[in-house]
Amino acid sequence: MGAPRLHNIATGQTHAMIQRAYERVEIEVMEDMARCGRPGEHRTLDVHEYEWLIYTDLMWKVKVALGETNRVEALWSS
Repeated sequence: MGAPRLHNIATGQTHAMIQRAYERVEIEVMEDMARCGRPGEHRTLDVHEYEWLIYTDLMWKVKVALGETNRVEALWSS
């Protein structure tokens, strides 16, 4: 759909850290999906929508870690 595309353009250790964080959140999201009691009620996501789902969750976790959950900023909006 209209979700922005995000690309990890970091290098070296920063790239590896972002990739590990993405993979960890992806596992959490997949576990949540597996526990859903009504999987037939959800539409299938394309690859871009799926990536956006993972990045949105990752960004929320960053906001929580930074104590920024009460602030609305363009960077964090989804």
